[in-house]
Amino acid sequence: MTFRPLLKILACGLPLLMVMFGVLMGGYAMAEATGPPNEANIGAAVLWYVAMASLLLLSANIILLVGLLGLDAAFHSDTHCCEPAEENHESEIE
Repeated sequence: MTFRPLLKILACGLPLLMVMFGVLMGGYAMAEATGPPNEANIGAAVLWYVAMASLLLLSANIILLVGLLGLDAAFHSDTHCCEPAEENHESEIE
């Protein structure tokens, strides 16, 4: 079983989500700072909720990436824990 295509998607999505979160938080800070005082700023609120959604996606991406890397390493390992190690008996024969 190969997880390589899904690993590539998750690995490419990780920096994209990180940059997206940073840009959205920067936009939120600018919208909050430049808005009129003592009034509800709808644009800043929308940017805040979209940034929090991207942060949740980023967290899910990291968890899935680490889990799939572990599964990929387990399926592609050359050593198996349940099989006995092969011993070299050639030196005993000579």
